[in-house]
Amino acid sequence: MRSKVAFTAIVALGLAQLGLMAFAAVPDVGPQYRAYYIDRTTGCLPREVPGTYELDSTLLPVSKAPPQPFDDILVCGFEASEPGGTWMRGREAWFRFAIEGPRTDLQLKLRAIPLVDPRNPHQRLTVAANGQDIGEVLFDGPELRDLAFAIPASIPLTTRGTLEIQLSMEFPTPLTPQESRRYAMLLTSLQLARDKQN
Repeated sequence: MRSKVAFTAIVALGLAQLGLMAFAAVPDVGPQYRAYYIDRTTGCLPREVPGTYELDSTLLPVSKAPPQPFDDILVCGFEASEPGGTWMRGREAWFRFAIEGPRTDLQLKLRAIPLVDPRNPHQRLTVAANGQDIGEVLFDGPELRDLAFAIPASIPLTTRGTLEIQLSMEFPTPLTPQESRRYAMLLTSLQLARDKQN
């Protein structure tokens, strides 16, 4: 009788361990978590941020403790801050800006240095605001670039009253999963400004 009980306990324990191993091999997690931590197909793991920002102010893009103004708008895609700015890692990054008051045409102004190398001698940056393309730029050298992208007031805000800015980087050589967080460009300043031409 004891041997039967012991055998049953051993079988039950073995089945429980197999279940835990199966969960570890194929965890039940969300797609963004899986893409960032397991499949490593992205360097962008979205986080909830308020989007607090004063229009026309220029930010030094540095993320560190204690939290900086840049942390209020950075959803994902930038890390490895250094004194001169913060690196975009991989193919995409997101910013959130909470917009208050009457709508007006805006300009997103970025100052950035791309990381080009012999394997990727150029790269193309595309920028979108709430899902609508607002411009692109081709980097073909390591020079510091001043970039400006017009955001017309006709682009509707999200239901939470924000502008969601997506940066997408295209490399000539496809990235492997191990390169999903490749350094793409160093962002040295950022500004969302009222368009003075209107």
